[in-house]
Amino acid sequence: MSTKKIIIYAVLALLGIAFIGNVISTACSSSAVKQFKKALEEGNLTEASKYIEQIDDSSDKKSCALRLIRVYLELDNPKQAIYVYEVLTPYHKGRDDISYSLYPYERDACKLLRDYLVKHGDYETAWNYYPLKALDESYIGNAPCLYDYMNDVVVAMCAAGRQDEASQFVRSKLSWFATYVDASSSQYASEYAAFQSDQVRERLEQLIDESYNY
Repeated sequence: MSTKKIIIYAVLALLGIAFIGNVISTACSSSAVKQFKKALEEGNLTEASKYIEQIDDSSDKKSCALRLIRVYLELDNPKQAIYVYEVLTPYHKGRDDISYSLYPYERDACKLLRDYLVKHGDYETAWNYYPLKALDESYIGNAPCLYDYMNDVVVAMCAAGRQDEASQFVRSKLSWFATYVDASSSQYASEYAAFQSDQVRERLEQLIDESYNY
């Protein structure tokens, strides 16, 4: 047999092995999804978490993880919900990607987490699940991101009758805008003029004042 034919047969054999391996992997992943759904329906969340680890298909894994995150939050167990996101799906995109439609898992999971955490007063942890324009938190483009976070926290505090605390919270965050927007020499500074510290303070204080009328 010629060397050329040997090489061809060897390549075909490797492709065949890869195909069979893929079929087996897909079958195992499909089985894990079924087992996950069964465990979830039975309320066995610990088992459901284990099956997520056995799912190879990225889309299926994320879909199941999102379902489990929702369930844990409904049961007021944010610690486990965060564990699912951070540990069971550790390959997720960073905060500078989570607002894009290309990454629905990250976008939806982070929104679930931050909404729950803000509602229940864990504001510091909630900030970790807000999108950023860049991972460098000092980047001026992150001004709208920080403002959205502050707005959500202020609304939550005011809804709970904690207006004084909301005012303190606003004051504690204004230094970021003073440092990275007011004093910015960036060529993009004019684009973020609406986020100068005095304007941020004025808008949020107005929000607090108006909350007394609700």
